[in-house]
Amino acid sequence: MDFHPRNQKFIILGILILVLGSMAGYKLLRGNDDRAVYEGTILSIQEENGVLGMLVDGSFTGGSMGKSGGSRTVTHYRLSSDARIRENKKNIAKTELQVGQKIRLEGPGIFLTSYPAQGSADNVTLLQRISEDPVLRGKVLEVKEGQGDVVFSFLAQGELTGYSGDTPIWLTVKDTSYYPFSAPPGEPYLNPGDTVVAIITGGIMESYPLQAQASSVVVVPND
Repeated sequence: MDFHPRNQKFIILGILILVLGSMAGYKLLRGNDDRAVYEGTILSIQEENGVLGMLVDGSFTGGSMGKSGGSRTVTHYRLSSDARIRENKKNIAKTELQVGQKIRLEGPGIFLTSYPAQGSADNVTLLQRISEDPVLRGKVLEVKEGQGDVVFSFLAQGELTGYSGDTPIWLTVKDTSYYPFSAPPGEPYLNPGDTVVAIITGGIMESYPLQAQASSVVVVPND
């Protein structure tokens, strides 16, 4: 069947619109997929030259990195200079962010493959002022060498989410835990008197002292 030249122009124009529309849709989906969404508990905060950096213990929940299955990990995030920080849909200052809070970070799905991985965020949402993950900030009293998948364990005493006063607790650090320090053979990973922040996973055993597993632990400056 022959088409009038004028009709052929409309058909070609329609095909071009469909093709361009499909390409635009592909770029939009790809753009969303190249974003990363991460939720977790703040382990530490550092500010250098006006740039805020945070260690966050959590998992990727969306975007390109969310396809990893949401396994727990620690990630170092830097906030961009124009990062928006919100709580309950209202803007808040970056000084409102504190260790032990649960946050959601959104940013480019590009990370440096270091230990821990490093990424940037341009959107931060404060989800909980006190995370459901218990957090310990305290002094190390004793350290024991581990066996099998347990690297070491330590007894610490300090502020623990959900408990009052100085609370003693034994924490187990496994080979899947995050601990950004090493020890020479025969030497302990931590020393009595060190101040640590640890995020607990898997619940707390109500014994005396308490017992739990550390998902992550870092040494911080002594008070």
